[in-house]
Amino acid sequence: MFCNQCGTQMPENARICPNCGADMGAGQTPFQQTQGAGTNAGQMPFQQTQSAGTGAGAVQPGYGQPNQQMYGGAPMMGYSVPPQTNMGNVGAVFKNAPGEFAGRVKRMGISMFCLLGIIAAMLFLVAPFMNFASIHVNEKVEVPSYSSYFMGSSYSSKVSVKASVGLNLFELSQLSGTVARLADKLGGADTDDLADALEGAEDYLVRELEDEMDTDIKDSSVKEVFGTARLVLKGRAAVLVTPWILIVCGVGLLVFTVTNHRKLKLVFSVIPLACLIWLMICSGHFFSIMGIGAWAIILGIVLGLISALKDA
Repeated sequence: MFCNQCGTQMPENARICPNCGADMGAGQTPFQQTQGAGTNAGQMPFQQTQSAGTGAGAVQPGYGQPNQQMYGGAPMMGYSVPPQTNMGNVGAVFKNAPGEFAGRVKRMGISMFCLLGIIAAMLFLVAPFMNFASIHVNEKVEVPSYSSYFMGSSYSSKVSVKASVGLNLFELSQLSGTVARLADKLGGADTDDLADALEGAEDYLVRELEDEMDTDIKDSSVKEVFGTARLVLKGRAAVLVTPWILIVCGVGLLVFTVTNHRKLKLVFSVIPLACLIWLMICSGHFFSIMGIGAWAIILGIVLGLISALKDA
């Protein structure tokens, strides 16, 4: 028999354990019997305890068997394994990066057309308030020197003259109305007739002005001045309605860009184009008088058309 306290083997009729001194009286049950039926004779007590615990679904680390955890397919004895880092995922990220980047670019491209429409709408809204027609003067003019007044000499010097004037569409419209009223009071002349007369006399007036100033006038300066004058005289209706049309088209393009209405986006991008062509015809020298406002209208038309044609 075995001691039910320390497990030491002792004679069957022993009352006291020779190892630990435990009383093996009548009320005590021999230790082999306490393990239950089905236990092999050669099985150690701690193995039986572990088997019983395993059957109940619990494992007792440190009693009979070290703590075992798997790491990389191999058991690690006696301690817990730190969190794993799969280095293979790093390579997969770099491998899939081009495809993911292309997908993001594609998704960005779809929203980008919507953004272009919004930018075009903003340009239409602000263009009427920006410098539309510009007149620049950058000339060197010969003027008599101070010595000529005192010494009678004819010395002269060249002086640089620089000036610039910019008019937005509302200012051009107001100026056109003023000129029309003035022409009507002076002789009842039609502004279209005055514009035709100015166009016919353009070369003559430039030559007279050059002779009077005794200097050459740049061709670009001539086109800026006469182009603006012809726009004011001949484009009275165009400069009157165009700024308001641009504002309406800006609001419409903004609304229908947000709602993604393709056909109406196209309509509100084409209407400013028609107005721009109207202004070109009236001025005659449109690309010479173009200010930042004109460039804003052109850029808005281009972006609006791209947004309307490309957006799904």
